[in-house]
Amino acid sequence: MRFSFLMITYNQENYILEALQSAVAQDYHDLEIIICDDTSKDKTFELAEKFAKDYQGPHTIILHRNPENLGIGANFQQAYELSSGQWLFMAAGDDIFVPQRCKMVAKAIQEYPDARVIATNYQVIDGNGVSQGYMCGEKPIAVGAALAWHRDVFARFPPIPKGTGVEDNILYPRVFFLGGQAIKTSDIGIKYRIDGHSFTGLRRDSALAVRQYFLRVNRIFQDIMRLRLNDLDYLAARQEVPFEDRLRKRQKWLLSCLKEEEQGHLAALDAIEGGFFSQLSYLFRSNPHFGQKEFKQRLRIVLASQRWLVALKRLIFGEPPVSGEFKDCRPEPPQTPTHVITVEDYLQNPSCDITRAAEEARFYRDDNGRLA
Repeated sequence: MRFSFLMITYNQENYILEALQSAVAQDYHDLEIIICDDTSKDKTFELAEKFAKDYQGPHTIILHRNPENLGIGANFQQAYELSSGQWLFMAAGDDIFVPQRCKMVAKAIQEYPDARVIATNYQVIDGNGVSQGYMCGEKPIAVGAALAWHRDVFARFPPIPKGTGVEDNILYPRVFFLGGQAIKTSDIGIKYRIDGHSFTGLRRDSALAVRQYFLRVNRIFQDIMRLRLNDLDYLAARQEVPFEDRLRKRQKWLLSCLKEEEQGHLAALDAIEGGFFSQLSYLFRSNPHFGQKEFKQRLRIVLASQRWLVALKRLIFGEPPVSGEFKDCRPEPPQTPTHVITVEDYLQNPSCDITRAAEEARFYRDDNGRLA
């Protein structure tokens, strides 16, 4: 069975060679490596081009440079269109892959023939390659860089649009639209780099920056929910989709939650930017939005907007971490059972999705309070 590494690159000249070396070090016999550069402004493409030219090993390397910047999602789509593998491995130009990653997934494919996405666990490293620990492994979901997708997850749906900033949140529900399973093993398949340039590595160190960041991400995910609904409509027009109504309700529930969260971010931004009296009014009036219902929650937002307090906090406690991802790390690789998520699990459990809603207690239900 042929596997394809879909390696997307953009301005990663400091890391690309290490990523490529770990890709060609895979000990799997039938592997192609697709390098798809999204018009890098540094020397990433030139370094990848020289590496591909000089490489004389057993794997096939296909190098492509987009004529214009497409965004992460559409760049993965382009890499897929250049590939021929039955299983497609997500691979970023700043991550490192253990030599056995492909064999780990091949073993899981044999054990779980209904799988349409397979994740390994991962080690988190910083920009210098220093380990920050291993992800705890208790969550049934992994980051996109640790995922391998069955080809049908791309082939049977519309292309990911240009400008889409992520890919895994779009692809993941397609697994269940197809009636497949999502698998996550405890094997450590990659070293996932968080250095302030990846989507999860953005530094968030002031109340205004945090809210603007959250609002921007919220709107990205609202667009993703609409793409999910379009994907479901597209597939349902071509074949029968088991649990179609429930799958649609789940996506609409997430979209509704995101719209409510957007209003909360806007309310907080108004207070932060409005000055003393706006902040005072925000503190003492009731607020229906998640994370702002209690006085102490609103007080925390207001205090974090005071620059002198932020400066004092940095002076005492140092710079904030680049990402909250580090807090879930463990010093040793965890040994946890393999997670198997079926369509029914996805429909019954709010944690069985890459995109999560803030208020999962209100998980979508019918008029009698039962899961829809």
